[in-house]
Amino acid sequence: MNQINELKWNELKLSYQPSDFSFTTTNELVGSHEIIGQEQAKRALEMGLRIKAKGYNLYVCGDCGVGKLSCIMHQLTSQAKEATTPPDLCYTYNFKMPEMPKLLLLHAGDGIKFKEDMDELIEFIRNELPLKLQTLEVNKKRQSILDAFEEKKQALIADLSTASEKVGILVKLTKDGIGFAPLGSKGQGITKEEYNQLPVDERKNLDQKLAKLYTLADEILMAIDEKEEQCVEELEDIDKEVVLYEIGSLLKYLKEKYKDYAQIKDYLDEVGEDILSHMEAFVPKQEDKGKEVKEIFPWLGENDREHLVKHYRINVLVDNSQTQGAPIITSRELDSTPLNGKILMDTEMNVLRSDFMTLRPGLLHKANGGYLILEVQSLLNHVGSWEALKRVLKSGKIVMESSEDTAIGMVSSVRPEPVAANIKVILLGNYYFYRTLYEYDPDFKKLFKKRIDFERELKNSKEIVSQLACLIKEISDTEKLPPLTSGALVKLCEYGNRHMQDPKKLPANLEMLLDVVREASLYDKEVIDEQCITMALEQRQLFIKSLEEKLDEQILGCHVLIDTQGERIGTINGLAIYTVDNCLLGRPTRITATTYRGKKGIIDIEKESGLSGEIHSKGVQIITGFLGQHFAQDMPLSLNCSLCFEQSYGGIDGDSASSAELYAILSSLSELPIKQHLGVTGSVNQFGQIQPIGGVNEKIEGFYAICKKRGLQGNEGVIIPKQNVKDLLLKDEIIESVKNNEFHIYAITNIEEGIELLTNTPYEECKKRVLQKLKRYNDLTSRN
Repeated sequence: MNQINELKWNELKLSYQPSDFSFTTTNELVGSHEIIGQEQAKRALEMGLRIKAKGYNLYVCGDCGVGKLSCIMHQLTSQAKEATTPPDLCYTYNFKMPEMPKLLLLHAGDGIKFKEDMDELIEFIRNELPLKLQTLEVNKKRQSILDAFEEKKQALIADLSTASEKVGILVKLTKDGIGFAPLGSKGQGITKEEYNQLPVDERKNLDQKLAKLYTLADEILMAIDEKEEQCVEELEDIDKEVVLYEIGSLLKYLKEKYKDYAQIKDYLDEVGEDILSHMEAFVPKQEDKGKEVKEIFPWLGENDREHLVKHYRINVLVDNSQTQGAPIITSRELDSTPLNGKILMDTEMNVLRSDFMTLRPGLLHKANGGYLILEVQSLLNHVGSWEALKRVLKSGKIVMESSEDTAIGMVSSVRPEPVAANIKVILLGNYYFYRTLYEYDPDFKKLFKKRIDFERELKNSKEIVSQLACLIKEISDTEKLPPLTSGALVKLCEYGNRHMQDPKKLPANLEMLLDVVREASLYDKEVIDEQCITMALEQRQLFIKSLEEKLDEQILGCHVLIDTQGERIGTINGLAIYTVDNCLLGRPTRITATTYRGKKGIIDIEKESGLSGEIHSKGVQIITGFLGQHFAQDMPLSLNCSLCFEQSYGGIDGDSASSAELYAILSSLSELPIKQHLGVTGSVNQFGQIQPIGGVNEKIEGFYAICKKRGLQGNEGVIIPKQNVKDLLLKDEIIESVKNNEFHIYAITNIEEGIELLTNTPYEECKKRVLQKLKRYNDLTSRN
């Protein structure tokens, strides 16, 4: 019977041979960076990217490292170039409503040009315009006006003096205005005492003359004021004329340059009006000006001019001058660049404020007119980002809001004009996030109508392996790595097969294989062969090796009881898997079963102790179903059975030990001892059929390691499900031991075959013994 189920050495490892490939090293190949496999995902991605309808944003689903981003970028690079380059986004000062900056949409590259032109205008206003207002010609015109005013003023005052002299009265000009003094006999002004000594009639006559002169003086002063106002207007007209000519010429030039933009024309008109309405701020104060000019004009300081010219700056929020086609923006971190941008706050006079120049772009602004690629986990981890993204996709507008804490002081904030959104968003994530969003967020299915699935595995075909070789060639050339031999490639693929637990599959995360190549390059600078790959993999396994040695010490020192020779009733070597740092570690574990009369059925000690997982508990229930199907057709199943993983103090889950548990129960009931030189793995169904399990290679190797360290006796071996034969990729030393008949691997399909291998007794005999025991239990239970 053993010979029928035993595997031959050449069935234990299904892999390619170096001779299967036409090259000796990858130096003979042409490098390629093409995405390997994922054909279905690539087709779905291409279709999804071309759908322009609303809501057809993409969710690209797959594990990390399977090439999602690389594939997307490969597809987008050519497709984006065919698209129209989006406009530059600029913000300007709003002269009517400063708290609402205006948006300018300019052709790609025109934004930065317009900014530079306006900067030149500002520099002209700051530095050259004041000089233009102080040229010799302009100052001559000013002085001519002032001289004419002074001449008219003096002529009016002379007329007053002439009129007063005719009536014998002297004119006195003081800082407080015009005064008069009557003249005495000697032609000098009389004093107040002399005036009081004059006869009454003479004084009365003098007072009448003074009254007429004061009236005339008032008329002359009014005429001087009129002439002064006229002078001021003429001086202002000179400045206006200069400003209008100089600034008007520049604005006219800019309007002609940007004649295709109605928004710019309106904006430049507003700039011109603002300059004229604050023209006094653009004429510099100079101490050498005439006193009259200083008295006439209420000059403003230098800070006022600087404050005004800031309004003429241009904030180029997004510059697409270097963009060809649609932009492609990727970001895994949202902290430094929020989706909707930032409104920075500045401090002025102890007040927090913002203006159109404190606006900063977000990822949505940069990607507008193109594609935005985001990691869904980062998006969900960043508070508010998911809701912000949904608002933009639903409203079609990018609304910028202040992102800083403004809880202290008074705040002057702005509300920029929103940007019309035209973005295809691509989310990168796994299936868990997709299901969560799909089930709990009703907006998600409306906004992300297309899902693209990337496989986590590739077919281990010669075509795929050849493409992998070309990829390795490309990476080797780029990173200056040694070439890989065909034997090393086979060894590398075996590592990938082991990772997938299937010789017919390779991991889609090819980066893990490329990392092995990089590490293997340290062992030979000329060529990477099989030995280099082996050494690199061994180096990776150092931590796992240390754990294996510690576990083996416990078993070999009999601190953990595992027998690999002899026979025991109700005791079997199950094969367990430990997962450490994404690596699988297999070692035997003792499973025991005791049976006695009662009606409690199977008592799972692991479950009673709170150490059993749901799948393991299900496996125990399946065992109960098997016992009922095979042994309780004619009588009740009167049985108490305690089932235990001995010396196991952690959680137990999975059903891969269910067949071993059933063998232990049958051994206890039949009182047939189980051979301890055999390890067992495999799940069982209610009909006794053996089902495949995971980690078969690691389980075999774990039991083999213990047996080898104790010294192989030639009878050791393992029993596995027949379906797992295709998954075998055992180490060469185990294959050699099987070839030398030192170790044995049996593949079975049902419990009957397993019990015969374990007890060296036909299953019918075992079944007969079990029925006898159960009948006796039932009889005893019925009597009581």
